[in-house]
Amino acid sequence: MVDGFIDDANASIAVDNSIARRAVRQTLAEQMRLTSYEIADRKRLLGLNEAHVAALVQCREVIHDRIDEIVEDFYATQTKTPQIALVIGDIETLARLKRAMRGYIMEMFDGTYDDDYVNKRLRVGKVHKRIGVSPKLYTTALRILHNLLEAEVNQICGADEARAQATRQALNTVFMFDMQLIFDTYIGSLVAEVEAGRLELERYATSLEEQVRERTRQVEEMSRQDMLTQLVNQRGFHEHLRRECGAVERSGLPLSLITIDLNDFKHINDTQGHPEGDLALVAAAKIVAKSARETDIVCRYGGDEFAVISPRTAITEASILANRIIEELGRAEVVGLSFSIGIAASLPGNPLTPADLIKASDRAMYEAKVAYRKDPQSHVVADNALREVPGAAVVGDDADAAPGNSVAASR
Repeated sequence: MVDGFIDDANASIAVDNSIARRAVRQTLAEQMRLTSYEIADRKRLLGLNEAHVAALVQCREVIHDRIDEIVEDFYATQTKTPQIALVIGDIETLARLKRAMRGYIMEMFDGTYDDDYVNKRLRVGKVHKRIGVSPKLYTTALRILHNLLEAEVNQICGADEARAQATRQALNTVFMFDMQLIFDTYIGSLVAEVEAGRLELERYATSLEEQVRERTRQVEEMSRQDMLTQLVNQRGFHEHLRRECGAVERSGLPLSLITIDLNDFKHINDTQGHPEGDLALVAAAKIVAKSARETDIVCRYGGDEFAVISPRTAITEASILANRIIEELGRAEVVGLSFSIGIAASLPGNPLTPADLIKASDRAMYEAKVAYRKDPQSHVVADNALREVPGAAVVGDDADAAPGNSVAASR
């Protein structure tokens, strides 16, 4: 389930990144899906027609002549508002804003309200949103500009009230057209911020899920690891053995279990102390682990007992591994250590349950322990060897055993 969530989040992030790259190559109008048809439809709904265009164009020349005074009056009023003055910030920014405002006003009286006009208005809205001009401040500024331009229109039209009314209506309509575009940009920016937040949240969630998954894996590993020897602990042993026992009939291959007991471990603890006992356990664990194959599962089964689960391994092969453990013990030259080793197998034709396999291996190990009491050295006993090797009396003979070992099959 976690993997599925992470895959979905990664796919979503990849899609969002692709969308962001495409957006860079688009105009604002294209990003906001403002097609030529949509622009024309907005004009129609607002009633922006050719008569309006003509009325505004007739005022263009006078507005051009008066543009500096209009802009100065506008910013004189604007800078009296503390919030707006803070946004403007300095005289250089104010000079740039005045130049931009001159262009903004003249475009209103050009009479061409096409895709280019729309993109410029959208850009104005985006810039205002980016620098922190709230809708409240923007609409206030728009109202101030509207009043200034309406006064100019009244002055231009003079006593011709019909013309003045038609021009004011045209001006109002263009202002409403502009306001729609500006607020589309504000809304679009807010949506973009939400999307950016969603993307960041998904990235964080992905990272968090990966961390949780890694921590969970580490905790699970630790819960199955013996802290002293770093081998698989008893819990892990039972989980691995249950799984491998279930695979015997499916695979058609045997499974061997090697149980290893550290002889006279209690004597080491009693005479040399528990720290020395721990060192003996660690040394024994290293010997067993070094002798095992990559496919073997080496475990600390109990206090002084170890186990090796050997998938796809017959008793004869497991006996070779057991002898290799004893040979490695001899090479390690660890004074006072010896092993009693029992081996049992679960066969495809006669599979054993995990509990029965443990009993069989323990039974063989105890026979090796009995042999040790009579002859203090390492012993290996293979349980039920005759099931696997018809006619064989032993798994190996004394000639195959390393010095100081004995190898026998229980009968």
